[in-house]
Amino acid sequence: MNYYEILGVDRQASAQEIKKAYKKLAKKWHPDLNHDDPKTAEQKMKEINVAFTTLSNEVARIDYNKKLDAEAAHSARTNAKKLQQMSLKPKRKPPELQLLMLTSIIFTQALKVFSALIQKRTKLPTKKN
Repeated sequence: MNYYEILGVDRQASAQEIKKAYKKLAKKWHPDLNHDDPKTAEQKMKEINVAFTTLSNEVARIDYNKKLDAEAAHSARTNAKKLQQMSLKPKRKPPELQLLMLTSIIFTQALKVFSALIQKRTKLPTKKN
C-alpha cells in the first residue's frame, strides 16, 4: 500500500488535504484512544506517521513520486514481457479439434487413393494397330 492510499488522499492532494487526512487518521488510530487493540493501532500510527512525514515534505514527496513512477514503469515493462511471452508460446489445440484435424487429413488422403483407383479402373483400353 502506498502512502497516498494509507492517508486516503489523491496523488494531486494539496498539503492542507494531506494534513487534514493525517489528523483524521491520527485521531482514529492513536493507541491511547484504541484500548481494544493497541498493537494494531500502534502499527497503523507508524504507517500513518511515515506516510505523513514523507508526503508533507515537498522534496521527499517529489522523490517518493519518482519512486512510484519508476515502479509503475517497471511493472508495465514486466507485464508487457509476460504478455509477449504468452503470445509466443505455441498454443495447444483442444483434443477434439486435434481429432477433427487428424480425421480430415486421413479422409483427404483416402479420397486421393480412391480417386486414383477409380481413374485406373475407368481407363479405356487403347487400340493396338
